[in-house]
Amino acid sequence: MNQEKPLKIFFSAAEASGDHHAASVISELKMRLPESSISGIGGESMKKAGCNLLKNMVDSSAMLLHVLGKLRFFKQTKREVQTFLESERPDVVVVVDSFAFNSHIAKTAKNLEIPVIYYVAPQLWAWAPWRIGKLKRTATRIACLLPFEQSWFSQRGVQCDYVGHPLFDKPENQIPDNKEADKNANFPTIALLCGSREHERKRLWEPMQTIARQIKSEFPNAKFISTTINQQAADALRNDSDPDLGIEIRQTNIADVTKQADLCLVASGTATLEVAVQHCPMIIMYYVNPIQWHMIGRWLINIPHMSLVNILAGHELMPEYMPFHNQTHKIAEQAIGILKDDQLRDKMRNDLSQLIDPIYQKGASVKAAQIIIDTIS
Repeated sequence: MNQEKPLKIFFSAAEASGDHHAASVISELKMRLPESSISGIGGESMKKAGCNLLKNMVDSSAMLLHVLGKLRFFKQTKREVQTFLESERPDVVVVVDSFAFNSHIAKTAKNLEIPVIYYVAPQLWAWAPWRIGKLKRTATRIACLLPFEQSWFSQRGVQCDYVGHPLFDKPENQIPDNKEADKNANFPTIALLCGSREHERKRLWEPMQTIARQIKSEFPNAKFISTTINQQAADALRNDSDPDLGIEIRQTNIADVTKQADLCLVASGTATLEVAVQHCPMIIMYYVNPIQWHMIGRWLINIPHMSLVNILAGHELMPEYMPFHNQTHKIAEQAIGILKDDQLRDKMRNDLSQLIDPIYQKGASVKAAQIIIDTIS
């Protein structure tokens, strides 16, 4: 690709997951276009990949606990990005996930007549679909992660390309060879995955332990394991753990934990897909403020199921409690029932295999990088 001058590419990622997704694409672009100038806002992963980081969004936003503090931070960041885009005029702006924030970055770029690519489609098909107008006004093109999204957005007039999910590119996320898993030698082993965000841990960790206590009363030898993204999060979980449960808390990836688990209690989100890759039976949980849910949330949701694996399946493939208000006893009873039924667990593994194996494809970052290059061309 011959260019008279190095290409300028700007990335915007507001959370840790977006930072990781963007970093993989940046690495690919650096290999293909070594002379390109890549700047942006995001996190350390983007910086290590070769991005000139204007602001660390991941660390800074995580330290701001008060809502007003976060609003001021994001408003100031938008002004700083606008100033940068006006002065530098990049050839393309790539916004990664976080539609609430990144739609403003995209609008700024579009007003400056800079092409905008959304990497990770906003989940308008799940709730508040009327926002499609805002997306159409700001998106030049979308690189989506889920198979059905390409037709959904294309039918609504947005150019959209399916690239696959970047978590499939992680070395640890390999589909297991043994489709008919033998019973775990440490049966039962239950993974407790309460999420990587602090608010998820605060809302889900204690309810998951309540469920674990009930499981342990039925299975005295039950082993419980969990994993976190860093030492700080691991320490927080240990400090809030019931010593009688003997929860083993690791600092590793989800796959390493779920490979050893007979059942997983997991926070709704991308983690459910990582658990599904390992064909591990799961119960999915999510917390929403009860008042907010009854007054607002349940009227905005546009789909019958809210967890990613069930959305992909089109029906309730795995049990989901979203929200799980006052249902820990019911969840525990269902978990115990699953652990007591070998045939049921085998069926759940097989169902996950049939869901994941056909859509398991690598190369999301490679395809996303090519879309960026094609858009500039």
